[in-house]
Amino acid sequence: MKFRTRIALICALVPALLCGCLTSSSGSRKGEDEHRETTPKAPDEYPDYRVVVGYLPSWSGNLADMDVAGLTHVNYAFHVTTEDGGVVPSWWRGAPSNYMDFDARLDSLVKLGHESGVKVLLAIGGASDKNFSKFVGDSAKLERFFGQVDSLVGKYRLDGIDIDWEYPENEAEGKAFTKLMKGVRRTLDAIDTNLLLTAAVGASVYGAANVTLEGVQQCDWINVMTYDYTGGWNSSSIGSTAPMSFVRSGTKYWYDRGVPYARMALGVPFYGIRFTMVGSGRAGAAQVAFSRIADIFDVDRSLVADTARFLADTAHVGPADTTRDGRPYVPADTTWLYYWDSPDFVAEKVEFAMKNKMRGLMIWEVSQDLHDSLSLLGAMWDRIEKLGKTPEFVRAPAGKTAKK
Repeated sequence: MKFRTRIALICALVPALLCGCLTSSSGSRKGEDEHRETTPKAPDEYPDYRVVVGYLPSWSGNLADMDVAGLTHVNYAFHVTTEDGGVVPSWWRGAPSNYMDFDARLDSLVKLGHESGVKVLLAIGGASDKNFSKFVGDSAKLERFFGQVDSLVGKYRLDGIDIDWEYPENEAEGKAFTKLMKGVRRTLDAIDTNLLLTAAVGASVYGAANVTLEGVQQCDWINVMTYDYTGGWNSSSIGSTAPMSFVRSGTKYWYDRGVPYARMALGVPFYGIRFTMVGSGRAGAAQVAFSRIADIFDVDRSLVADTARFLADTAHVGPADTTRDGRPYVPADTTWLYYWDSPDFVAEKVEFAMKNKMRGLMIWEVSQDLHDSLSLLGAMWDRIEKLGKTPEFVRAPAGKTAKK
């Protein structure tokens, strides 16, 4: 493998570790069965350190409420690209005037993170960014993009860059993805070889078929988006947006392509999905933050804690689903079906990541969490502590990748 690896004294710890803790928007639109185990096509290795990566969007979440110390890395989302290879804050594209000033917010986040030994990366792209394909084939525009990356790292004192191209659509764009990632890697190394490069990638053929192995090999690790298995598109089935079958198949998809689990962070959604049902039929679907789901079911919070599914009726409609006069307006034959990752379900995913020697966990996105006993981030760390934190989940001085 050509993955960039850090100093790996972990080799000396392997015998102890064996006796320790180990005693697709990216989802598939077509639906996938639980895969059968096949012969591994990538080498097994231990991560030299483990991570808990949290995406924080520019449009949501109060920094004062963030449990920054509960993360090892924060990916600030998003800067977006322009057709000529520029990189600009996402709110430049007509976001509401009440958006917080991007510079001030990111500066505050970097300061907050570095005070806690947490590294901050800037995520470039996202589902709404459709411009990668418009500039990556032009050498001059691509060089402009690399120059923008260089400037952004210096301006915000960033610890790295996360690329989120959703998605290269054909072989030519796949080759361009490789060129893009090599160029970003080269740009970061010219500044400081300790700067991080990661990428958010799909978890099935649907989103990842043209994301090249050579491209992702430039990364310190990839963030596998093992969620959005179901969603708002018309052909979506009804069910969890991030079932364990998709966790298994999505990570194994990359493993079989040549990426060791030690270079993957497992994506965990801090949101659920609400299906609008008319009779027995599905009329639509929408994402709902975990904290919002908890508010809807506040009458009995044990429902949020103990189950990943609940059928809601009109009595559970919250403020976001009311008419202008504040009263629910729902046809009598309409109900909502909610699915979400409960704390217990999140803990199960932590066990999967640990037992498969994965790099760690990735969260979309942290502002959707609760800040009480039902916190999903808290559930992650409870299980991490129970299993043992080896290899260490690390925090390191700003600008430096932790070395063992």
